[in-house]
Order: sequence, then structure tokens, then C-alpha cells
Amino acid sequence: MTTKQDRIAAQLDGIDRLNGSYHAVISKLPEAVVVAAELDRSGSSPGPLAGLSVGVKDVIATAGHPTTMGSAMYRDHVPDADAEVVARIRAAGGVILAKTNLSEFAMGATSHNEHYGNVGNAWDPARVASGSSGGSAAAVALGLCDAALGTDTGGSIVIPAALNGLTGLRPSLGLVSNRGVFPVSSNFDTTGPIARSVCQVRRLLQVIAGWDPEDPDQPPTAREWDAGHKETRLPGLRIGVPRGHFVAEEPEIAARFEDALGVLAGQGAKLVELELAAASEALPNMATQMFTDFYGVHAERFTTHPEQYGSDLTHRLRLGGATTGVEYSMSRRWTERWRHSLALTFEQVDVIVTPATSISAPLIDDSAMATTTPLLTRFTHPWCLSLGPTLSVPIGAGRHSPAGMLITGPAFGERLVLEVGDAYQSMTEWHHHTPEARIDIP
Repeated sequence: MTTKQDRIAAQLDGIDRLNGSYHAVISKLPEAVVVAAELDRSGSSPGPLAGLSVGVKDVIATAGHPTTMGSAMYRDHVPDADAEVVARIRAAGGVILAKTNLSEFAMGATSHNEHYGNVGNAWDPARVASGSSGGSAAAVALGLCDAALGTDTGGSIVIPAALNGLTGLRPSLGLVSNRGVFPVSSNFDTTGPIARSVCQVRRLLQVIAGWDPEDPDQPPTAREWDAGHKETRLPGLRIGVPRGHFVAEEPEIAARFEDALGVLAGQGAKLVELELAAASEALPNMATQMFTDFYGVHAERFTTHPEQYGSDLTHRLRLGGATTGVEYSMSRRWTERWRHSLALTFEQVDVIVTPATSISAPLIDDSAMATTTPLLTRFTHPWCLSLGPTLSVPIGAGRHSPAGMLITGPAFGERLVLEVGDAYQSMTEWHHHTPEARIDIP
């Protein structure tokens, strides 16, 4: 019988063998083997995560272990306390196995990192894993951990999940505590799970979600979240399908998305064509607010030590620092109108589905952040400006990497989007497909 200790040891060995090619992990937690051994010896139930190995994006604090933010500035930074989500995972019997690689300070859609290596896509290390949670996605797809935590500001969970053939959830704003997570933008940051299937994502979400009285950014409605599960019947479910802005540039992705719609319609879901013309304005409005918020986090250090930041970050920080109060206010006002229009839309449909990306994974060497980011985030920014959850599920192969479908719901609509995703995965096999390099786990 394979023990939890055996599985953890195999995954740590897999990191040693593969990380030189994929750069998915910044550091290992060797004590994970000891934790797993203790779980094996325990005669009582180890908790709802029961030895699940979890990679943690390296902007999420781990007590007594370096949390680098993907930056050389924090290479020796060792937090005194776990982030709330890490503490909950440990209490539930999960084993924190590794700190995963990312775009520096979680700012970027490619997971290029000059300090810890550019993260390679699990299906082809010459291509981007996307970002900024690219290391979390690549590590799960390669079998280096069972599941992982990422953070998402503009698509940083759902895009890497899609391009690595995984399932990833950007939770509703405020559902999961961000206490102990280094910020990009407190207005849009979320922390969420990446795993192989909806079932595994739900399992992790049920542990990390819910009220944290010490997180000042959580709304009181987080108390009301229902973690229960019931079977969703697709017959009669109203699925909104916006076109226009959400048509994929890559024909292969467009074809896979139509196939996925056919699966849903074939089970009785009602496809409702939507007109969301304002979605095309999401990217500039997201950039205005995100860059300004990002500048607010780094203003003091950037003002005194600008040489400590790379060229891509410097460009974005300068854009954020140059934003006027009027520009920021107008962008926030646009966001409120967008959220109002979505609330009305969710009176007409139950969920909205779109492709996860317009393109599949580009080559790392051909991926300048400024040009690649808009292509990868085009379909995610409208939902990141909303209040609700977005789930990415794999739908087959794009031209160069797996492709995904986004399922978006109203605020705190996690149960519904997860059930729709689960229903889709019960009828397809894409979430079982694995890259050739994936390690054999006992």
C-alpha cells in the first residue's frame, strides 16, 4: 500500500528532476515528508484534505520558510506566520510541498522571471505557462503536487489553468481571505485553487473559503457562502454566450469552444446569445486601476530604489504613478456601470461561458510582456472587473497548448459555476489528459 510519505517523497524527487527544465518551483519544503509520515502514523482522520500535497504561489506567506514574491528583493524574506489560506490547509490535513514560481510580484501574464527562471508550459517547456500563477499550474500538470494555490488579479489563475490543461477557479471577490498574501491590487486580488478536476478544486475551496475576521477587505457576505454540493441538471439551464469581443483569434480554440457548447446544449442547456459590447473597454479600465494600485503598493521603494525593479515592472509602475485622480475615478465609475450591467444580465442567464484565451501558449522567447499580455487576458479582464467567480475547465487542444472554457457566475455563485463545470467534466475526458513529462506518482 502506497503511503502519503511515499507520494510526497516521489513528488519532491520529481521537482528535482524536472524543475531545471520547467522552473515551476522556487523552493521545496523538505519537512513535507515528515508531515506526511505523521499523517500516516495518525490513527485519527487527518482532515478533509487528507494528505493532499499543495503547491503555494510564492506571494503567499509560509511561516519559517522563504516567501520571495518572485523577486530578488525578498529572496531572504521569511514570514513569522502563515497566510490564512495556508493555515487552513495545514489544519485540514493538507501538506504544503513547495513554493511555486511566478511573474515577479505577480505582475504579468507570462511567468517570465529573470531571478528564478521563466516558467515553461507543462506540455512544452519552450512555451509560456502563462501567469502570474504559471508555476502553480505547471507544477500541478506535471504531477509535482496534487493541487496548488494561485492568486488572480487579471486572470492569473484561470489563464495558466487553461493553457496547462487544468481546472482553476478565480473566486468571488472577498470569498477567500487575502491576509498574508502580498498584494497587486486590493480591489481585484483573489486567492484560489488549481487542480486537475472540478471535484478537486471544490475540495480545496471548501477549506480555504469563508469569513476571516482579521481580513479588513472581506465583505460580511463571505459569512453566507454555502459550501454544499448538489447535482446541477443542465436541462433548462440558461447559459449566456457573448460573441463579438469573445471570439477567439485562433481557429483551433474557436472550434474547441463550439464543441464544448455542443456538449452543454446536447444535455439540454439553453444557449442564450448575449451582446456585451462594453467588454471591449475592460482592458484599458483594468490597466488603469491595476497599475495605479500596484504603484501604490510599491511607491515608497520605487521612489527611493528604482534600480531594484526590472524594465517591465518599471514601465508599469511609471504608468500607475502617472495616473491622475480624475482618470482613476472615471475608470472606477466605468467598473461600477459594468457590474450593474452584469447584474442585469444574470437576471436573463444563469452563467456566462466564453473561451479562456484568444490564443494558445506562445513561445517564451517570442513573448514580450507588453504585447503578449493583452492577447492572453482579453477574455478574462471583463470578469475580473466583476464581483463573481470564474472557473476555467479544459476543452481540448489548441494549436500549441491545451485550451480552456470560462464559466462565470454572479457574486458568490461558486456553487453554480462549479456544478456546471462538474457536469461538463462528467461528459468529457479532457481533464484526464496529461502531458508526456508528468511524473508517475505512486
